[in-house]
Amino acid sequence: MATAVYLDATIPSFYYEERPGTILEAWREITVTFWEYAAGRYDLLVSDETLRELEDHGYPDEKRQRCLALVAGLPRLAVIPEVIELARYYIDEGAMPSNDIGDAVHLASATWYRIPYLLTWNCKHLANANKFEHIHVLHARRRLVSPMIVTPEQLLEFEP
Repeated sequence: MATAVYLDATIPSFYYEERPGTILEAWREITVTFWEYAAGRYDLLVSDETLRELEDHGYPDEKRQRCLALVAGLPRLAVIPEVIELARYYIDEGAMPSNDIGDAVHLASATWYRIPYLLTWNCKHLANANKFEHIHVLHARRRLVSPMIVTPEQLLEFEP
C-alpha cells in the first residue's frame, strides 16, 4: 500500500505555472518531476477545498481547466463539519490566518483523515518551520497526529 499524500491547490497550480522568475520556474519543474515520480509511490488525494480553490481563485480559464483535469481522477476528501471545526480551532488559536479559512481547511483535512503528508508550496502559512511547533502543540491538546507538511522536493528521492 502506497503512502497517502494530501495535495493543496498550490500543487496543481504550480504544475501549470507560467509566470517568469527563477523560483517560480524551479517550483514548476520540481512539481512536474514530483508528479511523474509519485506514480506508483504515493496515493495522491485532494479535498473539496482543493477543488474549490482551483475553481474560484481567479486562474485564467485554460489554467483552471488544466489544473482540474490534472486532479480529476484523484480520490477526494469531503470537507465535513469536523474538518471545519478543526480549521476554526487553528484560526482561533492563531496557527492559521483568519482572513482565509482555506489554509486551515487543508491542514484540518490532512489531520482529520490521518494523511501522513500535506504537500504544498504555501511556505507562508503551511510549510513554515516557524509554525510546526505551534501546530504540534494544538494537535497534542486534542490527541491528534500532525501530518508532515512538506514541499514536493522533500518527497523526491535523489540519486547520489
